[in-house]
Amino acid sequence: MSDQIEKPILHYIDEELKYLNTLISRMDELNFSQLCQSLESLKKVDPNLAEQVIHREREVNQLEVSADSKILIILARFSLVASDLRFVMAVSRIINDLERIRDEAAKIANFVLFLHIDNGHDPATPLEDVYSVGDLAITTLQHALQVLAELDRGKAKAITHDHKALDNQFNVSVHRLMNRPQPKNDYQVSHSIRVVLILKSLERVVDHAQNLAESVIFQMTGKDFRHQFPDYDQEYLYANQKAECKSSED
Repeated sequence: MSDQIEKPILHYIDEELKYLNTLISRMDELNFSQLCQSLESLKKVDPNLAEQVIHREREVNQLEVSADSKILIILARFSLVASDLRFVMAVSRIINDLERIRDEAAKIANFVLFLHIDNGHDPATPLEDVYSVGDLAITTLQHALQVLAELDRGKAKAITHDHKALDNQFNVSVHRLMNRPQPKNDYQVSHSIRVVLILKSLERVVDHAQNLAESVIFQMTGKDFRHQFPDYDQEYLYANQKAECKSSED
């Protein structure tokens, strides 16, 4: 008798988890599309494309709400264990990171609208660095989403450790920006600040993409890899802290 009851319940749990996975897959596609479109609108200074990114947030928001609600329903109705529980917990983390990526894409789209409005001004700050960092962010996010689809633990670990390229690119871009001639007017000052903020947005996109890979590792192994840095990162952080302390003493 218990087997007859248990089998339909297990089937129902399986169907609920499959539906949740479908929602996440759709969110993956939309968020990647949002980031790509926002950067394309930036390269073309296309306000119509930027507005599409901003208006499409409603669809992504609705998917996020649906996924969160489904998680609550699953946790309330069933006593999940082992891989099923890890999957639901990992999905909860993934939703949060996808939301943050979407927010950064919207910031870039809003910057495009700013560029379009002030198109008659000389910005004095070229956007080539933004384009190169943006391409790196798109590639990293694309790899992370592939890891989510394939559940490849080896590729996931590679993504969590492969962030020196972006760090170096970001630091070079900011350094180049700081060494440019001083802005001549308020518009150029505002533009330069926005460029730095967009670079930071792209840096955050890569951080969240790496978080997605960490969630895959957690889902597959139960091990939490958040805030764990390789040895070279520890040395890098220590060197930065030491330099900051020395400059403050001077």
